[in-house]
Amino acid sequence: MILIGKKQIIFHIIPFKIIFILILYLLHIILFSSALNLYAIYNVFKDIIIYSYNNSCDRIFLCTLYNNEAEMAYIHIWRLYDYIDKFIIVTSNITHSGLPKVISFKPFEQNISQYMDKVDIVNFDNICNKNKYPKVNYIWCIEKSQRDYAKYFIEKNYNPTENDLLIVVDIDEILTREGIEYIRNNPPNNFKFIKGTYYFPYYYHRIRDWNKGYVVRYNKKMNSLSKYRDMNDYNYNLLKFKYNSTKSLITHCSYCFKNIDEYKNKLISFTHQEYNTPPYNTNNWIFKSQYCRRTFKEQGTDEPYEGWKHLIPDDNRLKYLIDRSFIFSLNQTSYNEKQLEFLCNKNYNRTPFETSAKYINNK
Repeated sequence: MILIGKKQIIFHIIPFKIIFILILYLLHIILFSSALNLYAIYNVFKDIIIYSYNNSCDRIFLCTLYNNEAEMAYIHIWRLYDYIDKFIIVTSNITHSGLPKVISFKPFEQNISQYMDKVDIVNFDNICNKNKYPKVNYIWCIEKSQRDYAKYFIEKNYNPTENDLLIVVDIDEILTREGIEYIRNNPPNNFKFIKGTYYFPYYYHRIRDWNKGYVVRYNKKMNSLSKYRDMNDYNYNLLKFKYNSTKSLITHCSYCFKNIDEYKNKLISFTHQEYNTPPYNTNNWIFKSQYCRRTFKEQGTDEPYEGWKHLIPDDNRLKYLIDRSFIFSLNQTSYNEKQLEFLCNKNYNRTPFETSAKYINNK
């Protein structure tokens, strides 16, 4: 009986030891990964953590990249012209994917020309700064290096000071006028991510939050604009580097194009080349994605029209961005009109439009 008891005791102790060891191992992994995250955060933020903070705002520079998204460039400049001191638009005659590109703002050249006193179009030679980004592939290195070039251009031409702010966004990540007023009235002491919303395939169809845009107080010790953006992948809320606005301040309308050709041009040009493959780059998939309002992986919900002011210019060429009935041409697909009724299954739910109450309340 004693022996059996010992066996029973041993039987119970051994699993307990295994469980205890597993718990210690998991704690080790958690603590180690947290330490790595904190170290990464420190490497980016060390230049502003030691910074002598202030809350002034002399000038605002808006830094962005451009890949011939003329609609978004026009909307961006039109919407924010009265609030931004200088738009620094960095572009190149080579795409991030390495293809030759003719820089163009067609068909909105004349519209944009009236705002050029505040706009600098900066050409970048697509040089990958491997010393700064040794662990990323060449395509991502190009994008990150191009974004960083905006800071170099500002320093070379505008003698920035600690009283100046840099807003860093992509061309389709556009502050609302309420958003830029909020930032002007609440300039960051150092750095803040800006609350935004990801829309597809037009404004008012909300996919999810999008908080990659940010504003940073100029600091000559800053060595990278892209690394600040990458901090969105970490839990920046722990450091409170985020505006506490209850309302979205940025509209990020991604893949909001007026035809299939423009959509495909982005696929062959941009950094996410994993989507420049079938089925994502086929005409049928692109049409279905737009028609059924589903991105590569996500389904959204429709929001009411009320809420945003001064969303787009009064230009018929841009009305598709707020037209819920707009669809791409069927002529470039193998679909016909009779098939549209059954095109969107439960994962591609085109109708009815579902409006979440919580989004109404945030307007």
